[in-house]
Amino acid sequence: MKTAPPRFRRFLSSGIAASILLLIYVWVHAQTTCVNPDVNTATEAWAPGSPINVNASGFSAEQQPCVKAAFDNWNAANTADGSGVTFNVTFNDTPVNTTGQTNVYQVTSQQPTDDQGKPANVFGNTGGQGNGTNRTNASTDVNPNITDCTAITETVAHESVTLLDWVNVRSALVPSSL
Repeated sequence: MKTAPPRFRRFLSSGIAASILLLIYVWVHAQTTCVNPDVNTATEAWAPGSPINVNASGFSAEQQPCVKAAFDNWNAANTADGSGVTFNVTFNDTPVNTTGQTNVYQVTSQQPTDDQGKPANVFGNTGGQGNGTNRTNASTDVNPNITDCTAITETVAHESVTLLDWVNVRSALVPSSL
């Protein structure tokens, strides 16, 4: 029995991984009322190829692997999605102040708030700063009422995907002939 050439197997594996990530994104997006990430531009996204230092706080020991899984998935896809962004995750009980910092991302298990600082009934929300060209830092609040591991992973993945430049990611995932 013949096997496929290695180059074809790599191409097929990359295509399957990209398809799975796209399906996860569509499913997560369908579960929330967030704005479609396609509206993001480079000024709202990490610079391509950036190493991002993620500090996660407020998650129990049982929840920490769930948070890390979201970033591991993006790291595994950073070539296929075209971003080249890598997330280096650490867990620390004390959140870091991201203001004025570069390539720092704080993810905290705490009640998300709206623009007026009032509690928001959402899975998570994300904000941060940029330098006029790209995002320089970010922070995400994950609703502490989310306790299911899969839901935590999907929420963190959803919030962190909004920080990628979807113009470039989409062009890496979708052939230009479509």
